[in-house]
Amino acid sequence: MNKKVIEIPSNNIIPAGRSLGIEPNLLSGLSGFPERAGTCAVEKEWEEVLPILLSPGKVSMLMKGDRENAVSLTSLSIVDGKILACSGESGGNTYIQATDPLQLREELMASIGENSPAKDIVLPMRLDALFVLAAFSDFIKRQKAQIMLGIKNAVNPPTESDLQSILNEATEMMDPRWWLTSFLITIYSSNRKFNVSEALKELQRLDLTDENEGSIYPTAAGFKIMDELTCRRGIVGFHSYYFEGGRPVQSTQVLLGALDTIWLIECGENSVLYSLSAEAAQKMIEQALTPGEVVPKGYGFKSPTPSAGTKEPATAEGTDTWLCGCGEENNSEFCVSCGKAKGAPVPPGSKLFCIHCGSKLKQDAKFCMKCGKRV
Repeated sequence: MNKKVIEIPSNNIIPAGRSLGIEPNLLSGLSGFPERAGTCAVEKEWEEVLPILLSPGKVSMLMKGDRENAVSLTSLSIVDGKILACSGESGGNTYIQATDPLQLREELMASIGENSPAKDIVLPMRLDALFVLAAFSDFIKRQKAQIMLGIKNAVNPPTESDLQSILNEATEMMDPRWWLTSFLITIYSSNRKFNVSEALKELQRLDLTDENEGSIYPTAAGFKIMDELTCRRGIVGFHSYYFEGGRPVQSTQVLLGALDTIWLIECGENSVLYSLSAEAAQKMIEQALTPGEVVPKGYGFKSPTPSAGTKEPATAEGTDTWLCGCGEENNSEFCVSCGKAKGAPVPPGSKLFCIHCGSKLKQDAKFCMKCGKRV
């Protein structure tokens, strides 16, 4: 495969693939490539990359960053032994580079640490508790920075309101390179309202925090974990879509390299935070870069062609699968995440994903920067 970066006009990708007889599957739609009517010529260097783009076995959003480099966001299309790293620009082009899985694994491991032992720590918790724990960690980090700058003289415990403020600021005012809350919200693509009060009760049951007269204090065990989460060497996150057991699956996993250990954060309604050895972290990355099962027939992706002024969700050929504006993939008449009916109008400012191509949207966007359609 040609290793150099190639530049493909996004709206030509699917027509070009079909000119080679390639039918897109459901996962290719999640990569955000728009579909346009018509045909186009296929340049020679496209011939090997198009099957990977249009019929991947797994699609992942990869986020990574370390002390020297800002957080980068890349879409990965994965088939057996082959990975394409894709990045888009507002001009409508997609930049695609073939990536060696072993080389990418080594690069990611180098950013989080390759010689860290595991600790005997496994903490299952609900998603809200995980995000509030991250917010508490960022609160400690912020207070430490203020002390170093001479703004504060001592670390003060947060209130419930302080933790809620960090969760509110995470998407717009906090750089995911430095702040764990922002990184988790971005990679998990969550727009939920977190129940901080209930989350703190769960963290108390886990003996990670305590409360006294409205102030929230970390326990000794809780402070040690939160302090480690603030002092990281690097961080890597995967938000992946694939098939398992004949059904579509999505998962979010984050590896955080602290000073003397590696933390794995599995995000979901039933989340887990636990310590990994470097060997286990390497195996987890290998699994993340391995495609899922072959996408079943009948799960082909088809972009809608709505008439002017209408908004219809993207659907899968031969199924009732559709993509809600909140980013959830559904096969029922109502979204399992936000409860909206199939085809229902999406209130302005609440859309996280383009309902035409599945790309992530900026807040209050009126047009998708990937496919150019009004949202």
